[in-house]
Amino acid sequence: MEGSEPSPRPRLLLYTARYQFAQKNAIAATLAWVAERRGFAFDVYYDAIHSGLHFGGGNPEHFDLGVLTGGLVTGGRHLEAAAQALQRFEATVICSGRVALGSTFATLAESSNAAVYVMSEDAVVSLYDKVFSSLEVDWPDTAVMLSRSPGPGLDGIDAYCYPEILFRGAVGIEATISLGSLAELRTRGITQMVVCGVHQEQQEALTAMGFQVRDHAVIVNGDDYRTATYRLAQRWRDQQRGWIIGDPVLVSYSIPVACRERRTAIFS
Repeated sequence: MEGSEPSPRPRLLLYTARYQFAQKNAIAATLAWVAERRGFAFDVYYDAIHSGLHFGGGNPEHFDLGVLTGGLVTGGRHLEAAAQALQRFEATVICSGRVALGSTFATLAESSNAAVYVMSEDAVVSLYDKVFSSLEVDWPDTAVMLSRSPGPGLDGIDAYCYPEILFRGAVGIEATISLGSLAELRTRGITQMVVCGVHQEQQEALTAMGFQVRDHAVIVNGDDYRTATYRLAQRWRDQQRGWIIGDPVLVSYSIPVACRERRTAIFS
């Protein structure tokens, strides 16, 4: 109708980081529930090497990362997709460190009215401060610490652990987070620490820092991808509505849709 106001754009929270950034999966799982709570769509973009080969998945021990990440940036029209997202959505973009499309997001921000925040990779707590403040969400009192590689043959297992963060409405962190950041979490009111695949020595260190540590043994010694992901999926079977089957790289990229559709992930 002539003279009518245009419909407001849907809101999007977009998180981008290097694929090799250890904290990315824990952060993505956290931002997924925060975005949902405030009515935002949520997605991720990970800066990674791409070989451009057509490949259906596999064990990261047997394939280079570039084989597992799919099509090329140019061939996959990543730039066009990013530009379209910022035009179609009222977007808030959070970048951990310098990423391939970081300058693109900054350039497009003015014309799309997007808010783009670039944080250093070691500023995990500041990143959460920015998101919680921008989306007006209170800090929870619980954090979940994941281990990206708790043992041989489990590299990237943290990708499958997102239900531990999502269903608790917790703050996610990866085990290599700095002691300074852990101390900052205490000042934000985090008192409970649920751990997944974290070694006993680190659990004892967390207890010494004043956290109440809980280990539900969802990842145990001797696990492989099959046993660990089966146990994780079974643990949340009452909340899940479906499955995602894939290798750790595919599951990392799929965390937003998995959280949105309440799907748990198993290895294949």
